[in-house]
Amino acid sequence: MQDHAREPEGLAGAFFDLRGAIEEPEALAVRLLQTVACELGLPLRVGIGPGKLVARLAAEEAGAARWRRVRPADVSGFLASLPLERLPHVGPKTAAA
Repeated sequence: MQDHAREPEGLAGAFFDLRGAIEEPEALAVRLLQTVACELGLPLRVGIGPGKLVARLAAEEAGAARWRRVRPADVSGFLASLPLERLPHVGPKTAAA
């Protein structure tokens, strides 16, 4: 994973820019999950998306597979399936409006 641009997010998250990666994003996700489990024994979820927001939400929605990919063509449907409160800065009042 060191070949890809990394951007930490808080204590427990990071974004990787996979543009130009030779390996498919799904394969990288599985390899990352296996490496973290074997070497650190920590749980991990991976989200793959066309931008940081979608990737983060995909990770949160990963479920038992522990990874989820949202392709650019599927972003609208994916976001529409989520409660409005899942979006940053959207609280109950805004969602009710």
